[in-house]
Amino acid sequence: MKLFNYYVLNVVAQGLGRVFTFGSNFIAFALVARFYGADFFGQYAYVLNYFGIFVILADFGLMPVLGKDIAQAKDSP
Repeated sequence: MKLFNYYVLNVVAQGLGRVFTFGSNFIAFALVARFYGADFFGQYAYVLNYFGIFVILADFGLMPVLGKDIAQAKDSP
């Protein structure tokens, strides 16, 4: 039963983290749009999406490989 409680705690923490991230992003976007106007907000959103594509491409396959390497490093002395 202790493992189940640990699992539930982790799921709740992940969920709260995602809600907090979504809320803070929403507030940041609303503030940028309100204070800087529609033109700047459009450029801001374009730049964020442009960098987001490169983050996806840079991370493509990195996490599984990194996880495998870490697991193998723990086995070796």
